[in-house]
Amino acid sequence: MKIGGAERALYQLIRGQQQNSMQPALLILSQGGYYAEKTAALGVEVVELNQSGGFDASVKGRFSEIATDFDIVHFQTQSPVLMHSAVGLDHPELAYTHRGGQHSHGWKRRAMFWWTGRLLRQFRYLSGNTWHAAQVAAKTFGINEKRFGVTYNGLDFSLFAAERSTSQVWQSIGGPPNNQYVIATSANLRDWKRIDWLIEAIAQLKDRESVCCLVIGDGPAKQSLQALAVRRGVERQVRFVGQQKNVADWLQLADLFVLPSNAGESFGNSAVEAIGVGLPTIVMDDCGGMREHFPDGLRSFPQSIEQLADRIDALRAAPDEATSFARQCQQYVLDKYTIDNMVSGYQRLYEQGSDR
Repeated sequence: MKIGGAERALYQLIRGQQQNSMQPALLILSQGGYYAEKTAALGVEVVELNQSGGFDASVKGRFSEIATDFDIVHFQTQSPVLMHSAVGLDHPELAYTHRGGQHSHGWKRRAMFWWTGRLLRQFRYLSGNTWHAAQVAAKTFGINEKRFGVTYNGLDFSLFAAERSTSQVWQSIGGPPNNQYVIATSANLRDWKRIDWLIEAIAQLKDRESVCCLVIGDGPAKQSLQALAVRRGVERQVRFVGQQKNVADWLQLADLFVLPSNAGESFGNSAVEAIGVGLPTIVMDDCGGMREHFPDGLRSFPQSIEQLADRIDALRAAPDEATSFARQCQQYVLDKYTIDNMVSGYQRLYEQGSDR
């Protein structure tokens, strides 16, 4: 429950359920973090199991003792050991939401998925946080796709507001650039997020000297991305600002948001947040569940780095078109990803799960 899109989504789910007269509790497999603290501040019970790894069975007893106090135990991540314990309980009912996209895995991981799939067949409620995630889950676990529903994340966009002025944010990284056009991306910096594609596209832009790209986030690919920016001669254009508690502070600086992830992206909360605050947003054609964030008529996405660069240049050159595009997408996500829709989506899952 540290800082990240999935963590923000889970926090807002719990907050929404609490506001709708439910009594949620948060059971964390390992240790808490930023969003665990925010959840506890709501008055919600937060329990840390301190599990040392996915196959640490020492916490099974404590988990089982806690789980029996609830009507529904909803796994938001895979934990085969605890899922096995849950299946052995007479009470409560069990649910699982898949929050992962399409990835390649070694045999050990595939063996774990096989075991998890056998356990999930005994769960009453199964869903993905997009249709893409639901389809990936069905294939990964060997379960009929018809058993999966979709429970989209909901976002309270009123909470997604800047806390610092633009000048304060710029000064925190040494001052504003001389250039005028600002591109932002926000991600856990891993290879499948393909931030390298964005850096390569920046290098191909027309008049690239007038562009500043803010890379918000941290992760194992950061060092290689910084080296790539140097190799491509855009180290002055690409600024790595690190992980930020309030991404809205940084998005207010941007003219455009880009998240070039591949099909490993199941939802892409950062893209929805950018769309929700009115930024024109670009994702790629193989973007996994993120294509579900765009109206049908606006699902034309770049398929290569060259097309990504062309799309950025086109939106820069046509600000009125960019504004119209952003407004249509913004209204779509504001209507679709409300907290009420998320909470009612989970309620429908619980009511209809046994019928699939």
